[in-house]
Amino acid sequence: MRGKREKYSSGQLIPGVKGILITTGTETEHKGKADIIDIFENVVNELYPELTEDEDIHPTTNSSESFDIAKQLQLELDEIKNDKKSKKKTLSFLETGCKGVLFLQIKNDKIDPGVLIHHLLKQIQKTKELKTR
Repeated sequence: MRGKREKYSSGQLIPGVKGILITTGTETEHKGKADIIDIFENVVNELYPELTEDEDIHPTTNSSESFDIAKQLQLELDEIKNDKKSKKKTLSFLETGCKGVLFLQIKNDKIDPGVLIHHLLKQIQKTKELKTR
């Protein structure tokens, strides 16, 4: 009798990994991952600006230089690609094996998950508005 193969991921949750355990509705688990990354990236940027400051990759444009749309578009595309790469390096999801349960791994040792959660909850309490859909 042939059964379904179990799916294994290289990103299995192992002891000692630093991160945040998040529960979601089982039907919204995949939809919410992008929102969760955005929310926590914003909190990381607020609390740890030194980690997100890159060297100035944008050349300064003088008013005497000609306005080149192609160069500006290329710079914006490069910036978007760099933002996506930095998000992937700092935060990523690991498989928990449970439906509706996500683990957001924090790969930078300077970032404390407890401080992130505390800051996010203080923001929600102060503004009285949710950060998700």
